[in-house]
Amino acid sequence: MKGRLNWNKNWNLGVVEMDEAHQSIAAKLDRLFCLCRDHHGRLTHRTSLTRISEHLFFELWEHLHKEEELMVETGYPNEKEHLMEHYRLLEVFRHFLREVRCEREHFDLGVLRSLRSWFINHLDDDDRELSQHILKYRRQFVKRPQGEKIIPLPGDFYTH
Repeated sequence: MKGRLNWNKNWNLGVVEMDEAHQSIAAKLDRLFCLCRDHHGRLTHRTSLTRISEHLFFELWEHLHKEEELMVETGYPNEKEHLMEHYRLLEVFRHFLREVRCEREHFDLGVLRSLRSWFINHLDDDDRELSQHILKYRRQFVKRPQGEKIIPLPGDFYTH
């Protein structure tokens, strides 16, 4: 596999919770890539690979669930399409986990390549669009200094 999955600051979306999760996911994907690349797909470190993969799967699932909650909360118009992308990713990752857990000596590195490509493309396209929607939604509200009341601002989603 070529290259490492080093975090690119251009991937920051401006939604802190998304950016932090994406950076953590990228770091774990990079660890998987390095572990697999260094052993040419041989599963000599099956325990480490399995542990990292399972931890990443649950972190990814949790992050996608939080993104889904943000979509519902903000009324994201492309929610259905975005969710389908999440489901596709989870299926690819489940396939990867099955490969890792099986007793064969080698596994298909193409699955990792697919995960890497999906992550970068989804982040740069779909999640960028989602983050712009979330930021626009959040800009419509300002909290009063002495209370918890929320005041809508003109523009964006609010109309007089």
